[in-house]
Amino acid sequence: MEVLVADGNLLTREGIKSIIGKHFPDFNLIPAGDVDEMIEKLAFHKIGLVVFDPESLDLNSNRVFKQLKKLHPIDKFLAISENLNQDFVMSIVKQGVQAFVTKDCSEEEIVEAVDSTLNGSKFFCNKVLDQVMERNTPEKYSCDPTILTNRELEIIVLICSGLKTKQIAEKLILSIHTINTHRKNILAKLNLSSPAELIKYAYSTSLVKA
Repeated sequence: MEVLVADGNLLTREGIKSIIGKHFPDFNLIPAGDVDEMIEKLAFHKIGLVVFDPESLDLNSNRVFKQLKKLHPIDKFLAISENLNQDFVMSIVKQGVQAFVTKDCSEEEIVEAVDSTLNGSKFFCNKVLDQVMERNTPEKYSCDPTILTNRELEIIVLICSGLKTKQIAEKLILSIHTINTHRKNILAKLNLSSPAELIKYAYSTSLVKA
């Protein structure tokens, strides 16, 4: 699969390529340093995933996003940025980008974000998700269990079995931070507000067998 890594900063771009290449050695990573190069690569390559920093690329206009959407499905864009300004975050999310992490996220979290994006699932890290939920975006997450990733379903089962965050992290060999991110994503996707509601929902929809 060809993956476009677009970032205006060379060192950051190479760092992202290094992380993705380490965990997905079969990916052909194609770099882009500005919007024009990004558009050119999308036009001439069969890109399966776009990993990009909207801020370093100055990618903040509807016109540019409209052009990008014509070249590639927006749900296969993964945003990685250090700008957590709420207006900025929401401007990207409202374009249809369904995966957004920060540059200080852990390596494993970035890998999870790549997996989720490829599977067509939403993935926001803790900090981004806080901004999205606080703004109360009009887009509502569906309660359809099929939107959950295999990892999220696995975590729901463990929550329902009574395990705490630390125990789940140890069992899945993931960081506590990553588990917390998954928990927030699960609650947001299902429009729930607490673990108790999640457990009740999981049993009522047969996500977990009683």
